[in-house]
Amino acid sequence: MTRKPFFNVLVTDFDGTLSTTDTTPALASTLDAIHNSTDKYKHVPSFQHFSDKYMTDYNAYEAWIERRFANRVRRGEQCSYGWLVEYLRGTRWMEKRSMDRMIADGFYRGATRQQMYDTGAHSPFVQMLPNVPQALASIWSRCPSNINPITVLSIGWSADMILGGINHSVQQFLSSVDNPDSGFDQEKVKSLASQLTVVNPNMEYNHVTGISTGRLSNELYTGIDKINAFNLIIEQYKIESGRPDLKFAYTGDSLTDMLCLLKEDVLGIWVGDNSSVKRWIDHLNISLIPLRNASVDDPAKVLYHIDDWSEVSEFFMP
Repeated sequence: MTRKPFFNVLVTDFDGTLSTTDTTPALASTLDAIHNSTDKYKHVPSFQHFSDKYMTDYNAYEAWIERRFANRVRRGEQCSYGWLVEYLRGTRWMEKRSMDRMIADGFYRGATRQQMYDTGAHSPFVQMLPNVPQALASIWSRCPSNINPITVLSIGWSADMILGGINHSVQQFLSSVDNPDSGFDQEKVKSLASQLTVVNPNMEYNHVTGISTGRLSNELYTGIDKINAFNLIIEQYKIESGRPDLKFAYTGDSLTDMLCLLKEDVLGIWVGDNSSVKRWIDHLNISLIPLRNASVDDPAKVLYHIDDWSEVSEFFMP
């Protein structure tokens, strides 16, 4: 009989992993509307202004790194994990440059936490993938009382928007199965969902006015920043739970998730079909196996792929 891997804690990306797509347009449209509604912020450029400048930097970096790697291939060098790390390290200058522009011009100013939460809960741009609420509720319902087994690790700018999207979808799901035989501890799920930890470069708020100041809480911009944060999350869970043997899974969809997905002793679960991720999987000769077929005997260089989020909760062990 095949022995399957398992996890006790799920750390997950948000955009394109839990949500159907990038939710930046939702946040951007809310902030643009706030800025356009009052003379105080009408001088703030629109999100499109910053997006155009970012794409100029991004295209320049992609062209430069493509030439750099092509020259290595011509010299007979083999693509390696180190190349992926180098690529991700190189993206930091353009990500930081973009964030610095947006902070300097006040793009993140003027919002309340409630406005961000409501954006996550009600914007048409923030929708969860099929069976995400069911999978999260299933994990929460079965977890020990002393641990919240899910943490969101995102480079998105608003933890409140992320919480709004997740909580709204979970509440909708619970209301659809509101019967004693549903198998879900509804009060437990609601409690843990409200306590969900989001690690991200969160918008900061004035503690007196409750209005966003325009600054971000940290510089979590790239895949390098993500793997560093992931390592800290793992360490913190093990210390706080008193369980150094905890097993972790990571779910992600994009290149910023690759180092977390490939971390040793982590159940790396790739969501979606991002072409850049697929290209690196091929370059690095990583085995790609459907999660439903996962085995503890699978090769060390492996990523698992899901067609449906309901598969993920099957590998959770309290």
